[in-house]
Amino acid sequence: MKLKGLLKLLILKELADNDACGYELISRIEEITSKKPSPGSIYPLLNDLNEKGFLNVKTIGGKKVYSLSERGKEYLKELKEKEKELISEKVKFLISWGILSEKDAEEMLAFIKNFRNRHRKLYRIRNWMKFENAVISAAEKDKTAVEKLIEEFLEKIKLI
Repeated sequence: MKLKGLLKLLILKELADNDACGYELISRIEEITSKKPSPGSIYPLLNDLNEKGFLNVKTIGGKKVYSLSERGKEYLKELKEKEKELISEKVKFLISWGILSEKDAEEMLAFIKNFRNRHRKLYRIRNWMKFENAVISAAEKDKTAVEKLIEEFLEKIKLI
C-alpha cells in the first residue's frame, strides 16, 4: 500500500473511533506511527475524503471537526474486508506450498488478531512509541539496567 493510501486508511480508522479536527488527526497518527504527517498531506486527503462523501464536517469554535459519514463507514468496512482477503490469500499460498500446515495457519491468524488488538490498545497510549524506542535504544547499551528499570516500572504500574 502506498504511503498516501496508508495515511488515508489511518484517517478513516481514527475517525471511526472519534471525531477530530485536522490537528488532532496529525497528533493521533504521530502517536500511532511515531511519524508526524504534515498538514500538507493530511488536509488534502481530508478534502478528498469529504468530496467523496466519506466524511461529515462541522465547524466548532472556528475548527473543522471531521467524522465518518455512513458512506465512510461502509468504505472502511470494505477496506477491512479487502485486508482480510489479502491475508487469507497469502496464508492459502503458504499452505499450498507446504510452508504452513492448516494448524500453523490457524495459530498464526489467532496470533495476528491478538497482536493487532493489543497493538491498537497500546498505541492509543500517548508517547507509547517513544517509550518503546527509548527502551530498545537503552537496552542496546545496558540490557541489565533496562530490565531492572522495567521491573520497577511494572511494580509501580500495578499500583494504579
